[in-house]
Amino acid sequence: MSYQGNSNVGFRALYESQNQRNHKQSEVEELTRQTGENVKGYLPKLKKTDPTFAAMMHGNKPSPGAIIDKEIQDEEEAMLRRKSNASARKKSESY
Repeated sequence: MSYQGNSNVGFRALYESQNQRNHKQSEVEELTRQTGENVKGYLPKLKKTDPTFAAMMHGNKPSPGAIIDKEIQDEEEAMLRRKSNASARKKSESY
């Protein structure tokens, strides 16, 4: 006995094609070309690098752990910048 097509799982309106709002790839590329912004990729990169991003996007206050992670990340980035500037100065002084 086959039950194909007789699923009662989920909200039926989600699966009807006229309710889906997918954008054509060509439209996304055209928007990227017109605005000069990376429309396809800037948000996922921000999600990966900012621990408070998800909460802020949903209008919530970031958790204390996420805030601490963000502070640590900022401190480490500043330390790396100082180290790279110091090493660049040493290289320029040695020549």
